[in-house]
Amino acid sequence: MKTQKLILQASLATLMALFGQACAKKSDPAPVIAVPAPVTGVGVDTSTNVGPFQSSTGASVQFTPDNISVLNEYVALHPVNNPQNMALNVDLHDVGGGRYGGVIQISYYDNGQWNTGRFETGTGTLTSPPEGSNLKFPSDYVGTNYAEFNKWFIYNGKKVFHGFFQDSYGAIVLVIDNALDLGDGGGITEVSGSVYFKNFTTGYAQQGSVPWQGQVPCWFISYPGSPYNCQTFLGGNGLVQTTSALYPGNGYKRLGTFSSLNKVRAFNE
Repeated sequence: MKTQKLILQASLATLMALFGQACAKKSDPAPVIAVPAPVTGVGVDTSTNVGPFQSSTGASVQFTPDNISVLNEYVALHPVNNPQNMALNVDLHDVGGGRYGGVIQISYYDNGQWNTGRFETGTGTLTSPPEGSNLKFPSDYVGTNYAEFNKWFIYNGKKVFHGFFQDSYGAIVLVIDNALDLGDGGGITEVSGSVYFKNFTTGYAQQGSVPWQGQVPCWFISYPGSPYNCQTFLGGNGLVQTTSALYPGNGYKRLGTFSSLNKVRAFNE
């Protein structure tokens, strides 16, 4: 899914925001000593990754949800009341062949605590499912790297990026559709885009956490009745063709947008 410095009121002596590995739909409370006053639309400092991502690598930036309704739909398991300081952290690496794996985190402050969703690509290549498994996928995918569809490409003359990531409750697609190149030979310096999400069908057991031992990343699952099918960008052969469209369909909804993400830090270049 423009960079400003995170502003805390001068009257606050201390803020300690510790967030765990849980996703936004099942966030564990992060202990705080003082509660920050509501400051709508304040971003994070990408030079130091302060705020909820102070111990994270990659790059952080302010994230703007489309509306409170879609944010509640994304969170799903508890109501969101007055979210503040929503931010996005992107920490990706080239795992080979220009495919990028890694972690996307989305965080916001609400009800006295930080809530953080952590979505991953996982590492490795896809193997055949166990005998009798209902996690069906075409044999064409066997031997494919988990990050196969996470890459830069040219769409309508523009350099863009797609990336699939998931947690135990659903999937997101990171779309970068605007890249800033100053033309000084340094390449792309900042990027902007959006995040789309698709929750797994409610009422089913959650997916296992990455690296999904014995399971299958949801972007490979093609069985129409599976609650874990998060495929999109499908080509005429029914396989994922990430260059076939710019924005995802197949039930995905846009969560929000971001601007001026430091590309060098985000992609660890």
